[in-house]
Amino acid sequence: MTRLQQRRRVEQGAFAKLPDSVLAHIAVFVVDNLPQISLISQTWARICARVDVQEEKQRWPAVQTRRRWLAAVQENCWALENAPAELRGDREIVLAAVQQNGWALQYASAELRGDREVVLAAVQQHGYALHYASAELQGDREIVLAAVQQHGYALHYASA
Repeated sequence: MTRLQQRRRVEQGAFAKLPDSVLAHIAVFVVDNLPQISLISQTWARICARVDVQEEKQRWPAVQTRRRWLAAVQENCWALENAPAELRGDREIVLAAVQQNGWALQYASAELRGDREVVLAAVQQHGYALHYASAELQGDREIVLAAVQQHGYALHYASA
């Protein structure tokens, strides 16, 4: 497709309905942010090609801020799976995830899998989360009772 054909296709599309002032703002934005747009495009291509997630995390340090990860986990608890290790050990972030879905406990640090309040929140949301609790808490009467009340089969994960 030639450049002229591409331009005509764009002119006939949604952009044709926008006022010139809006198009000018879009053009300025694109020009001002071309390096970031290029990086986003390259990153998306790598993700689509299934490039190692760890490599992508290193390329996007701003995304790894605690505040952004907390917001991501509050929106979708499964974001905890991709969080950096130090944030999987952050009590507030892990609590936000397990309160949405107890299964998210599996992505918490070993230390937080042994935290009574975190595990209790997880098993109250989903009894099967008992499976990911520390061995000590799998034998805790109150934790096991809360898990079994949520789902009876959680007793399978209790220890003596």
